[in-house]
Formats: sequence, structure tokens, C-alpha cells
Amino acid sequence: MKRLLLLLASSLLFTSNCFGAIVFDSEAGGNIQGASSKTQAITVAVQDNRLLVVAYGGEDATAANLVVTGVTYNGASLTKIHDINHASSTYNRGELWYMLAPDTGTHNVVVSMTGTVTGGGIRCSSFYGVAQQAPEATQEATGTTTIATNTITTITDNAWIIGGGTHAGTGIVPVAVDGETMSGYGWYYATYWGGYEPVASAAETVFSFTVYPTSQDWCLMSASFAPYVAAAGVIKTLNGLAWASVKTRNGVAVGSIKTISGVASQ
Repeated sequence: MKRLLLLLASSLLFTSNCFGAIVFDSEAGGNIQGASSKTQAITVAVQDNRLLVVAYGGEDATAANLVVTGVTYNGASLTKIHDINHASSTYNRGELWYMLAPDTGTHNVVVSMTGTVTGGGIRCSSFYGVAQQAPEATQEATGTTTIATNTITTITDNAWIIGGGTHAGTGIVPVAVDGETMSGYGWYYATYWGGYEPVASAAETVFSFTVYPTSQDWCLMSASFAPYVAAAGVIKTLNGLAWASVKTRNGVAVGSIKTISGVASQ
């Protein structure tokens, strides 16, 4: 009987997880033209485990003007992931911000800068099916080449790399290089864009975009977000022992025990 009870208890000691998938929802963005703030409406779908990411890129002769003092969505603050500068005859700066569980519906993203910025813009992207936690990995890079690139190592299978960038040239559409998807772009003095890339198996991954036929000053930011995982099944315990599904009669376990001629069998 003791052996059977141990078998019954051990049969309850399992865990099962339901792995979800991250889904791109919507995107919106617009130019900054000689302003110290930018307001952009975006619609977030009624879905579970939502994520909002805002990529900012700007250009100005004064570096201090480009610094973002805060980003809000429907009045609530986002959290900054990255900020990075590229110094040249004018300054380029990129920043990446995020929010978990943003309100559903159509609401405004407001990006506020320290001073008046000559040009640039923001890209806002909504996703769902995302683990409600901070990014599992982040990366940033800057350079003066024809391709903006950084390398980020994802930790969880089916994570998504989500990011954005900016470069000094205008008039050329950034092009994804290695499996990325361009979610949106624009330009006014500086070009700015947002993009993402699903990574099926956790690995070191290159995140890159062609920025111009000739070398340009660029900044690129990325973050890896894990998919939401739902636990399926709850184990009840009593004094640390599993007991759910074990029926008793007069203190003796009887549920799920097969017998032959009154003798327990397996």
C-alpha cells in the first residue's frame, strides 16, 4: 500500500506549460519638426499580455536639446531601455522606451525633449502575447557605415528582438538586412525607424538595417522580449505532499487504485 500511495503522489508531481507566441499588433509614428515634444496616437488591440515600444530618433546642433525627459501613453509613464548619441557636425540621438500592459483603445504617446529639436521623429509599436516582465536582453550600437548593426543574445526560445534606429541622412528608406521586419520609418533632417525580428531558438542574433548608399552616422537600439508562458495545471499540497485526486475511505486511499479479488494491483 505504501508503494501505491507513493506512486499516486509522484504521478501528481508534474508541471505543464503552455507556450504562447508574440504577435505584432499595430504601428504609428510621425516627424518632429522644430519642436520640444511629439504627440502620436496609436491603437492598442484588446488582447492579453500587451507591450508598447517607442523608438525615438533626433538630430540637432546642440546635444542637450535631444535628450528625452519622459515618454507617456494615455498619461502613464514608459520605462527607458536605451539612449545613445552619435557626435558629428550635428548630433544624432536615439532612445528606446517600453510599457507593459498598455491601455487598450486609441490613446496618445507623448515624447518630451529637453529643448527644441531640429528634426527627427518617433515610431510606436504595439505587440501582444509578451511575457509581462522587463526585456531579457538589450543592446545598443553606433557607427558611421552604410549598415546599422548590433548583436544581441536572446535567452528564451521564440523571443522577439524589438528596436529602432536613426541616421543622419534623409530620402532613403532603411532596409532590413537579416530577417528583420521594418515596422515603420520616416524622416525630417534625420531618418528614424522601428523594427522587429522573431528568434525561434535562443541565440546570438544580428539586428541590422541598411541606412544609406554611402556611410552615415547612425544609432541602433534593440531589446529582446520573451513570449508569455501560461502554466497549465495546479498541484495542491498538504504539508508539502501532493494530495489532489487521492480519495480516501476511513483514512485509507481508495481512488484510482485497481484491485483483483480485493488485492491492489498496478
